[in-house]
Amino acid sequence: MAHQRGWHDVGMPPRRRVDPRLGRAALDAVRADPHGAAPDLVATAVRFTLDELALASPGRSVEVRVPPYGAVQCIAGPRHTRGTPPNTVETDPVTWLELALGRRTWADAVAAGAVRASGLRADLTAVLPPPVDPGGRVSPVATPPPRVLNIPRILWTGVVLGLIGGGAYAVVSPHVPGYSIASEVGLLAVVGAMVGLLVAGVVVALVDRER
Repeated sequence: MAHQRGWHDVGMPPRRRVDPRLGRAALDAVRADPHGAAPDLVATAVRFTLDELALASPGRSVEVRVPPYGAVQCIAGPRHTRGTPPNTVETDPVTWLELALGRRTWADAVAAGAVRASGLRADLTAVLPPPVDPGGRVSPVATPPPRVLNIPRILWTGVVLGLIGGGAYAVVSPHVPGYSIASEVGLLAVVGAMVGLLVAGVVVALVDRER
């Protein structure tokens, strides 16, 4: 009998199909509202937890199916290459997520007929729930640190610029006709520039701090 391929490729090695951040977010949604989560979130949560199972328990001896969302092979042992796998587990999405979240035991699900398991190795007691981040919570997304202006640096910058302006004026002013008037105007300009720079720096820093 030729190797069968259905809605998954059992020949592919274990690999992530779901971005872990999206998977954890979907798992959070299902955890918060198991019966009200949107279908696309349920599908993502199922695929994510199947990925985690395959990565945590690599192998090809057991095939876990959660139609219609996905399937994986896991657990070390003999690998099948043709026909129906000798060890299979199949369940519905709701039951699978209950198992994956630790809200239902394997024994209870099997006894209730919610899981169909065949084969000597088709017992997932030791590998459920699959490991995810504590609580299945979403990992914080890296964000740039908030912009914090250095007020002392702004003040020192204002002072230095004011001194540079005053020094330049002191060098040039003796050669300007009407020196006394120019001195008064220049002094007011330098002081005004310094004060304006200092006030602007403080205001911007305070506003930025409130964001």
